[in-house]
Amino acid sequence: MALEKHLENAYHLLAGYDSEEARRWSSEGEVWRKRWRVFGERCRLVEQRATTTNKDLEVMGAAYEELGSIQSTYSRELLRFGSELAPRLDRINKRVDEIGEHLARQARLQE
Repeated sequence: MALEKHLENAYHLLAGYDSEEARRWSSEGEVWRKRWRVFGERCRLVEQRATTTNKDLEVMGAAYEELGSIQSTYSRELLRFGSELAPRLDRINKRVDEIGEHLARQARLQE
């Protein structure tokens, strides 16, 4: 649930890339990742998964690994968005704003 909440908070970054907001989001992710790691160590999910015949522990270990993978993938893609796509989107938005201003000036001159 904590991971889901953390990932949902990323939508703030998609509206317009803000490096300070990205750092805050990344810090939250580090906190989640640390808690996830401690949980796995405390429950010995990684080591037990390889040797256990207990189906519940096996399923819990698989879910543990999947959550870590989801968090890594999501974070990696969000960072890629910030470094590759957000600057391009910002440039497009600036151009659209400039076109809008130009068209508004043209409309006022024609009045």
